[in-house]
Amino acid sequence: MKRIPVDIYRQEVLLFSSYKELERYCKKEDIDLEERSWDGLKASMEASEAMAGVLMYPDGSGAFYIALESITLGNLLHECIHGAFFILENAGVEISFKNQESITYLSQYLFEEAVSKLKLIEVVDS
Repeated sequence: MKRIPVDIYRQEVLLFSSYKELERYCKKEDIDLEERSWDGLKASMEASEAMAGVLMYPDGSGAFYIALESITLGNLLHECIHGAFFILENAGVEISFKNQESITYLSQYLFEEAVSKLKLIEVVDS
């Protein structure tokens, strides 16, 4: 599991490179895959190649995660966009056509950080 810090919004994204890695993390943290997940993890695992959502810890706190069973750039980008929406909504940032830079910059940041942490390709800063 890798962590992507999003300091500007005081949040982070947990990045899992397989569903097995996510399951091990949940077991270690005493997170029930059905009762303590925002979106029903088991059903999502059976029906998808990648997913994103919120893990609910026993103390009531939560963490946004991205889990990839099939690691493709398309799957990763798709889930990073979900992550950006979640983070911005949680921070109270309005997302609209007139205010689209926040979602585009945050999606790009999450994607580039995930690509780097997963060592998919070298991310070159221009």
